[in-house]
Amino acid sequence: MIKIDSNISLSDLKEDSLKYIDNAKDGKTYLVGTKARPLFYIIKASSVNQTISQKDKKIKELESKIKNLENKTSSEDKREELTKPELALIKVKTKLRFFSGVNNNDLISVCENVDFIKYKNNEIVFRRNTVCEEIYFIITGSVKVVVDEKTIAILKSKQVFGEMAYITKDPRSADIRVSSPNTILLRFNIKKIAEKDEENAHMQIYKNFSSILSKRLAQANIDAYAHEDDIDLSDLNIDGIDLGDINIDDLL
Repeated sequence: MIKIDSNISLSDLKEDSLKYIDNAKDGKTYLVGTKARPLFYIIKASSVNQTISQKDKKIKELESKIKNLENKTSSEDKREELTKPELALIKVKTKLRFFSGVNNNDLISVCENVDFIKYKNNEIVFRRNTVCEEIYFIITGSVKVVVDEKTIAILKSKQVFGEMAYITKDPRSADIRVSSPNTILLRFNIKKIAEKDEENAHMQIYKNFSSILSKRLAQANIDAYAHEDDIDLSDLNIDGIDLGDINIDDLL
């Protein structure tokens, strides 16, 4: 049975009607049928298109709400699962130039092996010419930079070292030796291979490192002319950033 009715209201049709839409021969109308009622109606194409558009819009809105809810839940779950060292890394992130522009979730995603390491006085953190890419932030205590058994620098609480090895891949160019009792370091790595959802964060970190490295090279050239007899510290993979007002007690 075929019924022709150009004035039919689409609201009268069941929800599954739109599953059985097919173009009419003239291309200007649609044949609409339902599973429950095997009747077919010739309806204006504009009415059908408008209804489909409205439904598509509602579906997209619903998908967007679900995605936002999933992201929010994922973010909350991630925060609940964070360790104390990871929380400490988030707190000092804003003071580390190579993490500029990286949000907290991406920071935790691209960093691994985040941990507190406690050292005794005179312990070696790493030796010259070793190949490793760990980055260290001094929570408490101090370390000294040693080249050929000569101490050339002392790094104290709230300073970071070892970060340039991540970008240069060069061996360590100095020994780092603990110079005070009960020194605690925050150690972490930046992943070598980025997952698809981490690519933007990795690109931002590389960009930051490139900027830092270019400034250091420029400063090294200036220092080379001004102090030709001094030891050049620019290649020691040591940042020595002063982190100012961070409360160390809040990190532990």
